Amino acid sequence: MCLAIYKPKGIRIAKRYLKHGFQNNGDGAGFAICVDNQVEIFKGFWTFADFMRAYEPHADKSAIIHFRVATHGDKTSQNCHPFDLFAGKYAVIHNGILNIATNHQKDMSDTWHFAELVLAPMLTRFTFDHPALKYLIETSIGSYNKMVILRGDGAHVIYNENHGGWHKGAWYSNDSFKHGKTYMAACEAIETAWEKVTDKFPDFEGRSERGEITDAEYEAACEAADDPEYARACRLLERENKGENLTLAETALLAKVFERVDDDDCDILENAPSVEPEKMTEENACALGKM
Repeated sequence: MCLAIYKPKGIRIAKRYLKHGFQNNGDGAGFAICVDNQVEIFKGFWTFADFMRAYEPHADKSAIIHFRVATHGDKTSQNCHPFDLFAGKYAVIHNGILNIATNHQKDMSDTWHFAELVLAPMLTRFTFDHPALKYLIETSIGSYNKMVILRGDGAHVIYNENHGGWHKGAWYSNDSFKHGKTYMAACEAIETAWEKVTDKFPDFEGRSERGEITDAEYEAACEAADDPEYARACRLLERENKGENLTLAETALLAKVFERVDDDDCDILENAPSVEPEKMTEENACALGKM
């Protein structure tokens, strides 16, 4: 998968987002910043603690950040992103899999080959933000791939920007920053429980997508599931992901399902309504205690 991030100067990325990015894309991390009109690259981090020690002093600077999942090339510091172009003039990061032969230097990745054999020659002819170059690169790499170039003066360009997304002032190539591995594992368990429901009730899948399932039908289906708690959580998680406010009772159920998830890895309670202290029930207190 990989995760590519661009952040402007003055935008601080929450530590938990960086941690999730590292956890979900664990084949090496790196980042680049601008110093005295040159790009300075730091990469080859194999633990999150080492990454944060290097990154924290530069957290307010404009930067590109990358967490790798290896597809081509060895798992080495050299294959960690960013990649340098023209001795510090540019740095590039990439998310996706590029359709390019990797036999020029077999231990190096597809991104390295693209940077050396395609980007570098093109940047001798075009400015990195030239509309023609942007069109050519986006057309050649396809919408699945996203790429960011940072220039020494702090300027940047994002190729296929609309296939990633902005969140709290920073751009992310995908959503793998949002949740940690334990959260993702719980999501998979919930999805598996729901698949078992739809196996028993084949018409549920289409009707659910059209919003035709009544609460009574859904509750009956959950009771028939191998794990009713996980089956109920599926619908709640769906609503929470759409930004709906859950009741505290509903939140308590999700918190119970996600009890293995530590505070840094779980944003489930972010949208939960507040409760006045005198109205706090034991169940509500249990749910809020998970925050």
